[in-house]
Amino acid sequence: MTHEREIQLGMAKVRAGQLAEAEAIFRGIVAQEPSHPEANVNIGNLLCMAEKPREALESYQRALAGRPRYSDAHINIGNAYKAMKDYDRAIVAYKTALSISPGNATAVGNLGTVLQAKWLMDEAIDCYRRVIAIRPDYAMAHYNLGTALELLGQLAEAIAEYRRAVELDPKSAAAYSSLAGALVSDGQFDEALAAGRRAIVLQPDFAKAHVNLGTALWLTGSVAEAAESFRRGAALAPDAPEYLSSYLYMAHFVPRMDGPTIRREHDAWNREFGEPLRAAIPAHSNERAAERRLRIGYVSPNFRSHAEAAFILPLLEQHDHERFEVFCYSDSLTADAVTTRMRIAADTWRLTRQLDAQKLAEMIREDRIDILIDLTLHMRDSRIMVFARKPAPVQVAYLAYPGTTGLTTMDYRLTDSYLDPPGEHDEFYSETLIRLPRTFACYDPAGMQGKPSAPMPEPGTSPPVVLNGFVTFGCLNNFAKVNDGVLELWSGVMRSVPGARLRLLAPTESGRRRVRARLRELGMDEGRIDFVGKQNRPEYLAEYLRIDICLDTLPYNGHTTSLDSIWMGVPVVTLLGRTAAGRVGWSVANNLRLTELAAHSEEEFVQIAVGLAADVTRLTDMRRTLRERLLASPIMDAAGFTREVEAAYREMWKRWVVG
Repeated sequence: MTHEREIQLGMAKVRAGQLAEAEAIFRGIVAQEPSHPEANVNIGNLLCMAEKPREALESYQRALAGRPRYSDAHINIGNAYKAMKDYDRAIVAYKTALSISPGNATAVGNLGTVLQAKWLMDEAIDCYRRVIAIRPDYAMAHYNLGTALELLGQLAEAIAEYRRAVELDPKSAAAYSSLAGALVSDGQFDEALAAGRRAIVLQPDFAKAHVNLGTALWLTGSVAEAAESFRRGAALAPDAPEYLSSYLYMAHFVPRMDGPTIRREHDAWNREFGEPLRAAIPAHSNERAAERRLRIGYVSPNFRSHAEAAFILPLLEQHDHERFEVFCYSDSLTADAVTTRMRIAADTWRLTRQLDAQKLAEMIREDRIDILIDLTLHMRDSRIMVFARKPAPVQVAYLAYPGTTGLTTMDYRLTDSYLDPPGEHDEFYSETLIRLPRTFACYDPAGMQGKPSAPMPEPGTSPPVVLNGFVTFGCLNNFAKVNDGVLELWSGVMRSVPGARLRLLAPTESGRRRVRARLRELGMDEGRIDFVGKQNRPEYLAEYLRIDICLDTLPYNGHTTSLDSIWMGVPVVTLLGRTAAGRVGWSVANNLRLTELAAHSEEEFVQIAVGLAADVTRLTDMRRTLRERLLASPIMDAAGFTREVEAAYREMWKRWVVG
């Protein structure tokens, strides 16, 4: 009996969403013919839809009993194993299907997704390209290829595949959302905004699309809208801690946020995602010897040419390996000359991108790490959920940004007394603060130089005002830091220095429109502002040759950009804020003994900037001497700084040893 009419009726019920009725029809066929191939496959598919892959396997196996060379049954067996994350068996099933039907695009494509899940990226990409060769108009194949290329850091190629996917399937919310995310990573924020909004129109409850849109909004300065997008995404995916993490990081950029509010938000995140894992944390069996050689682990997705590398590279290269054994757990998508320097500096290098939080925590525990350092906190590609599992007896939050993790499993945070004055900020953190004696970070400008052969510009001997006849103020900070209050503060400076110009990093036209509109409201001639876009590091540093004085941002000061500015001989006028993020400039100024450039009020900020603009002799002197001042400061004393960090590690360890 073929039961063709019953099969067609059952499939019609599936298309109509009448799944129970469809299953009853298929099971009626199986009652009469237990090995009926199509009926058993359809029952299996319905069980998979109900998230019962183990039961589905039984139906698929019965289908094979009736037709051993049934390629669709083998494909669906692969799908069931994939749902169970049994990727090795899934690969066998897909390959069996292909031995029966070599040109089956579905089998090749699904095999690619499993290979990608196992981080066999070259093989996965080969599968996707084979599918496209078979079916050039298959949107899903282009989408899958885009995801693999993006994971490998090949953004231009990934964006091209996502564009092709949305061209072939204009109703694919997933393709538009992924396109938005890749465009954000590539700095194409305006296009990312359009793609993110389109994804949400197509699928309003698509959590990832809201988060990708939020990131684009945030980086173009629309902080309030970004916060709403992040919250919406988090609400739609309550089991995805990384979505709410995006909001927690961005909170430091919001002018109205204060330390207690930010702490409460982080505590709430920890109650939701961190605390449920505490009961499963096993006791640590590390040897409790106070002075033995310690195993130190650093966890980051940014062991490459990156702002973080400018500060972690000096520490890695100066560690005392007789007293500390250094492990790096790298989630980096790409490797460059900076990665090479870091790998040489480490005793052990682990590539961990393919590991989920549980497996990475198990690896760290097996490595018997004594002190584990989180370099990302709640930023993008965070490994915060590894630290929630506490694989090391002592855990430390460092770098990333001046803030808390909220985790009760995070023991310490490294800071200094300028960022966090003793007795003033402790309640803002779930961690115990360890204040380093001088500076919270050591700077190496080559840490962001991925190609060592690329020529880096020198500061020159004269500020541009000497040649131009007018002062140029500038800010090349992350544009997300340029809020309406900052523009109002800067406009006060510009009004007080007739003829001065402002040079501002604003990577998108939408951001530039926002700045122009705000300055018009403040009565400033928008013709006095020049915009620059995102550039490679040599060209970015060369921008400082066109700037006389940099103006800092608030509530989140510049850090890397401020040190880059000083490295290029350009002074930075800063304003102290209420949280550590707003006191980074104060830390830098103190370590450079340039506290006269740090203001305690908006009025003083304007006075300092105006006074400096009027003193061409001093600007000329600074152009010639700031780099030497930076080199001689604690901020570039890599050996001394590393000894201070190591002393902090040793003190943390001794506290754990005594319980």
